[in-house]
Amino acid sequence: MSSLSTGCAVFFMSCIGLIVHYAIFHKVVFKGLFGKIFGSLWLSREVAYLIQKCGLICCVAPGLIIYGDMDNAPVPIKWFSQLIILFAYVSIFSNFLIAANRCCIVYFPLKYKRIFSKERTRCLVLIFWALAVFPTVPSFVQQPKYIRTLCGASRELLDLSVATTSYAITFVVDVFTYRKVLIVLKIVAQQLVSIMCVAIFNTTYFFASVWPRREHFALIGWTASSVLDGIVVVLFTPNFFDHRHLLATTSKNTLKNVSKNIPEK
Repeated sequence: MSSLSTGCAVFFMSCIGLIVHYAIFHKVVFKGLFGKIFGSLWLSREVAYLIQKCGLICCVAPGLIIYGDMDNAPVPIKWFSQLIILFAYVSIFSNFLIAANRCCIVYFPLKYKRIFSKERTRCLVLIFWALAVFPTVPSFVQQPKYIRTLCGASRELLDLSVATTSYAITFVVDVFTYRKVLIVLKIVAQQLVSIMCVAIFNTTYFFASVWPRREHFALIGWTASSVLDGIVVVLFTPNFFDHRHLLATTSKNTLKNVSKNIPEK
């Protein structure tokens, strides 16, 4: 692919991304989308994305179209293009904070406000903005075009390691969140199936009331629905097959019964 086609693609996609992220930014700032605490994380993310898109539109895309290669572009354009990487790290770290926030909402709903208070959330945002500066420091040193320096090698290593590690941690956090959400959805599914079984039983009983021997049909329908409800409880109840939990509960009940039967002196 030529530099011209790449530059044009970067320009048009960045324009679309700028519109989309500004719409999210507008909702977060002026409409209170995601609330105050969660919204501050999204605000950090969208600010970083907006600056990235502006840099891509104003520097990277014209640099590719006009000069054919960013190595041939003037030094100010190179330096400003490196600032885009700084905000790319900010967006990566903001996505991690958003994933951690979601995970805390699911796993610690009662303690969530204490873990992610306004002050702590803003402090975390500032810390991660500061951390995003360190991987981009080697980029601000002007390097020869065809000489591979230690600074350039360290820059590539930092890009690969920091970005890969951040994406991996964010993915793991999202997996844990998704696992917890599945458990919650199983509980909701259990209740929905129970309601559906009752509704089906009532409906079939109503339509079967005109049939002969309708009592037998109603009995079979009620039995089948109760069996299905029991199967759903077994399959969708968390820790149902965890014997350790069962033994712990049994031992606690046994100790309570024994303590009740001990006569007081």
